[in-house]
Amino acid sequence: KKKKREILSLNWGEKLPSRLFTSAPPSVPRPQLATMTIKSTGAVTASVANTAKRVIVMVYMAAVTGKALTEEQKIGAGVAICGVLLYSLIDDLLKPKSKKN
Repeated sequence: KKKKREILSLNWGEKLPSRLFTSAPPSVPRPQLATMTIKSTGAVTASVANTAKRVIVMVYMAAVTGKALTEEQKIGAGVAICGVLLYSLIDDLLKPKSKKN
């Protein structure tokens, strides 16, 4: 119980600097990787990949925990996937067709 109280306490005292240095490094590469991905693939591809990741996580967690997704979760995932798909295809759908000679 002492550890639980220590974690919940905002008074970390001497442990604060060491916790900052151990928690910060894992979060540093993420923005750089995201920027590199967007530069090499494009923002729409990154958005589609992020949506796919969320769907994969939802399905995986449903399989691991054995909990079925609620109707709201299914509808929400479907709306999100359709929205991203539409966003990625809208430019191609609305692009004027070029005339062939």
